[in-house]
Amino acid sequence: MTLQALVPLLTYPDAPNAEFGALVAKAAQYLGAEIHALVLEPDFRAPANAVARAVIDVPGMLKGIKDACHIRGQEMSHAMVHAASGANVAIRTGRIEAIPERFGEAAAGQARYHDLTMFGWNGGNEAVRGAVEAVIFGSGRPVLLLPERHESPDYTTVFVAWDGSRVAARAVADAEHFLTKAARVVVATVTDEKQIAEQQPAERLVDHLKRRGIKAEARAVSSNGRPIGQTLQDEALADKAGLLVLGGYGHSRLRDFVLGGATKGVLDDLRVPVLLSH
Repeated sequence: MTLQALVPLLTYPDAPNAEFGALVAKAAQYLGAEIHALVLEPDFRAPANAVARAVIDVPGMLKGIKDACHIRGQEMSHAMVHAASGANVAIRTGRIEAIPERFGEAAAGQARYHDLTMFGWNGGNEAVRGAVEAVIFGSGRPVLLLPERHESPDYTTVFVAWDGSRVAARAVADAEHFLTKAARVVVATVTDEKQIAEQQPAERLVDHLKRRGIKAEARAVSSNGRPIGQTLQDEALADKAGLLVLGGYGHSRLRDFVLGGATKGVLDDLRVPVLLSH
């Protein structure tokens, strides 16, 4: 069975760095996945005010923006096809229009028909951040974030953030394709960040993974005053892990998302590829 990976390409207001296509292609190659590169272009609604149309030509301005976004989307799509072809990865492309404020909802709706969604991540791109949060909390599918400045991650070592919670269990289940291929899986519990009622939760998960033939080891981690997001990434990088597996903590209020500490901390300064699942 071939995994289906959605790659949303947002064209407005800021597009992601097209170079992240190589990171997407490498991840898809490792997983044996097919890429669906989906360009999201803005669907603007011109104002009905006749004076505004006559004085400042709002429809003409919007058309100019839409035309520029269309060209940008074509460029990103072509770059993704080129990267996939270079990695011998199957790819198909598509295009949809949506009101920019609904890009996240549109991406989440499409993600439900894929096994995984991949985004190039730059913490300063608010449009991408909104789409990522919408997909994490609204699609029921995992999200793989690839930091644009990260080079050639080695997915053979996977670092799992584990606290025994439902969202952590969901993330582990959704990371199965990475875990079963990994040469080494580190299951880490941060012991001084919050109270964990269960005794030896990391060891229990390691026992489960080993019964499935996955090479795993337990690790107790101390934050030593560091924020939880920094702690998890510091430890993952120290282990030379190419992937951090993390439950996506948070909830939605209408179309706004309230992120948990670990999730927010990781998204604010992403330094290692992370698989997030809610």
